Amino acid sequence: MAQPKLNPIRSILLDAKALTVQGDYGLNINGQAFQKEALATYKSFQYGGFYNANRQLCIFRRNLRTNKIDILRFPYILSKDDAHNTISLGFCANDGTLHIAFDHHNNTLNYIRSKKYLLDFPEKTSWKLSQFLPLSHQLDEEIEEVSYPSFVSMPNGNLQLFYRKGKSGDGQTWMATYKAQKSQWQERHAIDSPEGYFEDDLDNSRSRNAYYNGWDYDKNGVLYTTFTWREKADGANHDWIYACSKDQGKSWKNNRGEIIAHADSNISMNVTSKHSIIRTINRKQSLMNQQAQAVDSKGRIHVVYWSKLPNKPFKEGEFWDRKASGYYHLWRDTNGKWYEKLIIAQAGTRPQILFDANDHLYLLYYRQSASEKITHPIYFEKGELVILKATSESQWKKWKIIGIDTNHLSILEPKPDVSRFQQTGIISLMQQAPPTKAGMSSPLSILEYQIKP
Repeated sequence: MAQPKLNPIRSILLDAKALTVQGDYGLNINGQAFQKEALATYKSFQYGGFYNANRQLCIFRRNLRTNKIDILRFPYILSKDDAHNTISLGFCANDGTLHIAFDHHNNTLNYIRSKKYLLDFPEKTSWKLSQFLPLSHQLDEEIEEVSYPSFVSMPNGNLQLFYRKGKSGDGQTWMATYKAQKSQWQERHAIDSPEGYFEDDLDNSRSRNAYYNGWDYDKNGVLYTTFTWREKADGANHDWIYACSKDQGKSWKNNRGEIIAHADSNISMNVTSKHSIIRTINRKQSLMNQQAQAVDSKGRIHVVYWSKLPNKPFKEGEFWDRKASGYYHLWRDTNGKWYEKLIIAQAGTRPQILFDANDHLYLLYYRQSASEKITHPIYFEKGELVILKATSESQWKKWKIIGIDTNHLSILEPKPDVSRFQQTGIISLMQQAPPTKAGMSSPLSILEYQIKP
């Protein structure tokens, strides 16, 4: 049976010569799974960021009524060819400020904030560098060893920032809250700890870091997260951990409602936290970090991830094997029970998931094009967008491919505009064409697909 084609309803060129990098982690610097937000709609405008061929930080806005694109090219240059050093945006409703964090992999914070009310009246507000404050390396103080900064808009209109401090295998996750009334970052504290002893049949370890799928508020103001541990010793990630917070990240509880972290008591989540594991996965199963997470309208948290299929044996020293891995859907019902199902037995990029108004779930990923001969265990350069759907009526047990785009190959991981999809049913994401040679520039566009309920 022929698979359904997926054709974009709109293609908008952002830059004919956007940057690609030539490093240890692939070519992709403009669209990684861990970015939040890479592309987002606020009121009647869409915002995003990328690096151009001159390695400049570029932030754009798009008028969704006219599709006019305005691009600001900041005087900041990407420091190194490292695909971790992406751009993340944050939106604070209480004062209309846009926040930018960029160029991070274990280095000093790079942070820019707009002047107040920039986001509130975009059709009447000029898009100029003068609308932004100077580059800063601090929140309440200068912050060093920063990786993976992620902004989260809060239900009360303020903004939070989560980031790792330290290195892979020896790092700690911190969070802070931007209080718009005072234009200040406050309440900065760690939420996990690298400490504790771990041992399995591969090795033992006394240090690690957490890799988070994200942080999501539900309609009742409960904050949810899921993550996996990366040990300092050899091996892939292990186990899925769940935590939720009813006080905006000050304290965190496990699946049983027991406190496993509290800022006032200096208690942090760690590898020995009681009843924190909701899915046991060992370090031989190619469990990839920083995958897909979303919360539906009923406060049920969902994760889609890739790891090795059960019938694929472990080969000594080969901890990552995308081609021997499949996508799994893991979700929690309102009574705290977890369910899991294998979706499809061939993994591509790290996935992303979206919910529509009926809690139907959409899975997005890029699969490796048949024309590509690269055999890297994780990264590839010619991706075809695939979209699957599962209905809430089936409890997401029946998945169906609803479209494949074989005409617009991309080096990026899919990072759809969540708010645009929720408002319009349109899947909007950035697509960057494969370069003719690694490290050369290539066209970067916004592609949009109309997905009907």
